[in-house]
Amino acid sequence: MNRGFIQKIVRASVIVVIAAGLAFFIYRTSLSYLSGPQIDVASPADYAAFSTPTTTISGIAERVQDITLDGRSITIDDRGNFSETVLLLPGYNIETLSAHDPFGHVTEKRLELVYNAAKTAASTSPATTATSS
Repeated sequence: MNRGFIQKIVRASVIVVIAAGLAFFIYRTSLSYLSGPQIDVASPADYAAFSTPTTTISGIAERVQDITLDGRSITIDDRGNFSETVLLLPGYNIETLSAHDPFGHVTEKRLELVYNAAKTAASTSPATTATSS
């Protein structure tokens, strides 16, 4: 084999490897954008029960342009962390997080929470009647 033929094979191999690497990079980069936004709730857990009327919902939102909790915007930091305090009604509550990305993809995460309100017992004391003799 002559030296020119080997150089052509090496050059073609290098081009193929670079093209394959570039294609893999583009695939991996676009995959995260094509998959849309993601919401990971750190706390509270789904179906958690509470004895107080407020709780803080916190977590991380990835690849989002904006995020809402029950229809109202909440803020996220530059790393995607969010934390929002909500007021629970007695009984069963559904809190819905909705995230939108710049490409129009939408992701929703529902949290089902239970607030066990303390039942206030009316303080009724039996009436005492005094009889005088």
